[in-house]
Amino acid sequence: MRGNPGRMAFMKVFEGGYSFYPLIIALRGVKLAREAGVEIEPVRAREFCVAAPSSSSLESKELGLALAEALEFPYLEIERLEELGGEYRRALLVEDCERGRIRFVAKFVDTSSGELEGPVLRVGRVVYRSPM
Repeated sequence: MRGNPGRMAFMKVFEGGYSFYPLIIALRGVKLAREAGVEIEPVRAREFCVAAPSSSSLESKELGLALAEALEFPYLEIERLEELGGEYRRALLVEDCERGRIRFVAKFVDTSSGELEGPVLRVGRVVYRSPM
């Protein structure tokens, strides 16, 4: 879609094969970190989590949980982003967004400052089934 991916599917790769995770995300846009002038510093996997505000809709929380399971990272529901700062350096924050055809926004953020630390994914639709 105009140079960006139109959808995301997830797979688990293991010795001797692979299987698809039952999650397909239809994207309405992607803003890369470099387009926002952000330089990304790598973090260790144990310093990363997926989070959703506890005030979010059930659908937003379900997407956060599905992403955490597909990516094999911890999932947390939070009141404030600062709650994660002690244990996690970066989070994939999933939030509701009712702007046109965009339902959710998933963005990589620094947990101590809330600043952007990676791409912003604008999600139009989520399907909980395997792509094949």
